[in-house]
Amino acid sequence: MFNYGGIRVKISAGLVTIASAFELMPFENELVVAELTAEKVVDLVSYFMKNKEAYSLSKHFQLVMSKAYYSLKMN
Repeated sequence: MFNYGGIRVKISAGLVTIASAFELMPFENELVVAELTAEKVVDLVSYFMKNKEAYSLSKHFQLVMSKAYYSLKMN
């Protein structure tokens, strides 16, 4: 998850290196890769709904939120 101003460069197709991670996030950020079950993804969406905000996750997710409803598609 990233905030909207935190990403500084594009990630090109191919090998992602530590150097490219620092170019992407030049500040004191952390890059963590996590594998989540579908149940945990739904828990994450519930957290977004509760806090009325969402962050970029992955190109494999499509999340549409309204006040009391959400639609989540996972590739």
